[in-house]
Amino acid sequence: MSVSEFAKISWQLILADDPRRIAKLEAKLEAPRTEIVDWLIEETCWSDDLPSLVGHKGTSLERLAALRDVYRRINGTHP
Repeated sequence: MSVSEFAKISWQLILADDPRRIAKLEAKLEAPRTEIVDWLIEETCWSDDLPSLVGHKGTSLERLAALRDVYRRINGTHP
């Protein structure tokens, strides 16, 4: 899988709400969503947007919600 494909599937997983879709995307990435969220917050440039969560701070649901929020804000898809 290419890096761009991995990134595309990762964001689909992070933004998904349907449990069946989540399971399908986790299988494609061979990782649970919590692991992908942690990786993005701890190891990528997304840490610049979420410094209060770096260091594995917050619950998994808080981390997911914050990552979704900043993604949507940056990409102009925030309600």
